[in-house]
Amino acid sequence: MFLKEVKETLLHFLFPPVCFSCEMDIPQGQKDILCAKCLSNLIYINPLYCKICGIKIDGGDVCYHCRKRDKKYKFEFSRSVFMYNKEISSIIIAYKYEKKDWLSKWISRKMIDKFKDYEEFKDYNFITYVPISKKKLRKRGFNQSELIARDISNETGLSLIKDAVIKIKESKSQVDLNAKEREENVKDSFKVIKPEIIQDRNIIIIDDVATTMSTLNELAGVLKEFGAQKIACYTAARE
Repeated sequence: MFLKEVKETLLHFLFPPVCFSCEMDIPQGQKDILCAKCLSNLIYINPLYCKICGIKIDGGDVCYHCRKRDKKYKFEFSRSVFMYNKEISSIIIAYKYEKKDWLSKWISRKMIDKFKDYEEFKDYNFITYVPISKKKLRKRGFNQSELIARDISNETGLSLIKDAVIKIKESKSQVDLNAKEREENVKDSFKVIKPEIIQDRNIIIIDDVATTMSTLNELAGVLKEFGAQKIACYTAARE
């Protein structure tokens, strides 16, 4: 035990850890990748939240956007762990665009811990993930949503549906697009190649961030078209 403590002290001295978000020093003994201040700045989504899209709200059951939406979503509901802010974005951006695939463990841990708070998921026994194009997979080296889904499956016992859907359209980045443009951008992007493994199943789609819900809605529609019974969504953050 003593030698372990000495080793940890020496490593901390030689390679002092810094907060992933603000880059301030992290005290020895703190195991998270964020400092205490940045951890406290994370905005967990607790009641009240929209029962449809999962966004944090001040009152009522449904947010303004979902009340005014012309068409119903093709998924039953969506839930997230955090509201999107500077602290969570620093982790997700590094994970997706700086090839720091080890961050999937931090993200999936937070999603696993929060999962039990959402009783709405009790009727769902399968999970899958948002596929990315072959071009993006070659560039990034991994599918960020698949890594998270795999960890969640291993921890929760939910069956992971792999490679049932592929992305067939190289869509533009969604970052600078409005809601209507995002919906058009992902239209007809997905193709089911293994319908037999999604038929009559209740499936949770895993992704990193939900913004306008366009991608999740498009994928949910394709899964239901090919026989899935019910679709829910679960993301790390809600923007």
